Amino acid sequence: MSAATTIPADRVPTAPGALPVVGHVPALLRSPLPLFASLSEHGDVVRLRLGSRPIYYLTNAELIHTMLVKQAEQLDKGKIFERSQAFLGNGLATTDNEFHIGQRRLIQPAFVPGRLPGYVTLIREQAEAAISGWRPGKPLQFARVMNELALNVISVLVFSRHLSQADFAAVRGATPHILKGMILRTVYPSSRFERLPIPANRRFDTAVETLHELTGRVIEEGRSGGDLGDNVMSLLLSAEDPRTGKPMDPRQIRDEVMTMLIGGSETTALQMAWLFHELSLNPAIAERVYAENREVLGGRPCEYDDVGRMPYLRQVVMETVRRHTLTWLVMRRTRTEFTLGDIRFPEGTELVFSPTTIHRDPRLYPDPMRFDPDRWLPEAIRERPRSSFIPFGAGRRKCIGDALALLEVTVVAATIMTRWRLAAANTGEVGENVLSAAVAPTNLLLRPEPLDSAATAGGGRS
Repeated sequence: MSAATTIPADRVPTAPGALPVVGHVPALLRSPLPLFASLSEHGDVVRLRLGSRPIYYLTNAELIHTMLVKQAEQLDKGKIFERSQAFLGNGLATTDNEFHIGQRRLIQPAFVPGRLPGYVTLIREQAEAAISGWRPGKPLQFARVMNELALNVISVLVFSRHLSQADFAAVRGATPHILKGMILRTVYPSSRFERLPIPANRRFDTAVETLHELTGRVIEEGRSGGDLGDNVMSLLLSAEDPRTGKPMDPRQIRDEVMTMLIGGSETTALQMAWLFHELSLNPAIAERVYAENREVLGGRPCEYDDVGRMPYLRQVVMETVRRHTLTWLVMRRTRTEFTLGDIRFPEGTELVFSPTTIHRDPRLYPDPMRFDPDRWLPEAIRERPRSSFIPFGAGRRKCIGDALALLEVTVVAATIMTRWRLAAANTGEVGENVLSAAVAPTNLLLRPEPLDSAATAGGGRS
């Protein structure tokens, strides 16, 4: 497209509601999803202000897909990941260009399909241990319970059973503070706010130090000849750059482990929480997926080959990922002058979008807030553009662990369903909290009942 047919970014409409000095920061901290959902009526690209700094929000799925897939080399990851480098270092989530490509090659063996069957046993064992302590009729703070389970799973996958109970507890305690701190650092008008001695910043700094110390200790033991077992850490320690034959630097290993712990814990935990929340609200869907579980597993442990024999469970998982997409904000930054659609952006422009909002766009998903697993029947999938579903990103920066994440949610769900039904026990509405790196349920209480009880599959709408 020629310059004559494009318009400069400064002519893009500005979202209403900006306040003096702080711009749209209060709205982003208070209720970003309603704000994002309202922006499509103003155009495909809308300007927001973080203090005096403009960012440009994309409302069009095709434009987002073009940016992520076709024009990815013209962008870097933007402010959120730049600020994350202070604690995640040079892990896959924060790096770009050739270094990112090289690291991805070194780490890919941990996520190849051939390793997934072995992960199923570890995931299932952690799920079985977690649900063995449940008591009939005693309500569970379900998001918290799933968070502990997911942290145990990712910790075991990375470290095997090498960590002590105190170490596992340290990981569980540190991770939520880091996730919340990541979002605060994104919307702070200036990096000076990160240095303020407020409780949130102190908790964040302490949590980062805790994970750095723990990870560094395990790396040192492995490099000193200690047997760490068959796990992701061992793969990282043995990885060699094919061009130089050199092993990965210890600090780089630490950065990759930090990225996995942060990226692979809360996200899968919250998908599992939202999944059973939806089953508690939708008795007919719950009965159907439980019937499939009985037919395929008959009460026995879930194995890797069983996953492909439960297509309706996969539909439920995929609809959970769509209806409750956890990543509510993604940023990119232009490296040079950049044209997207009919708009020219100068070098250094921050572009943002919300996968959560895209997946709730009625132009792509009719009646988008309705939970409908049949959206994931093959014929329904074929009718939608590929750009309509991006929970793990797209293009060369797509999440390296997407298949493992979906596998974990599926195996945990199947394992729970062999023993328990979960009914809604909250007295108020279950809401959405975005003051973290992911959309988390608030007030989610679920009451476990054994399958042989008279409890019904649904708990009615909260």
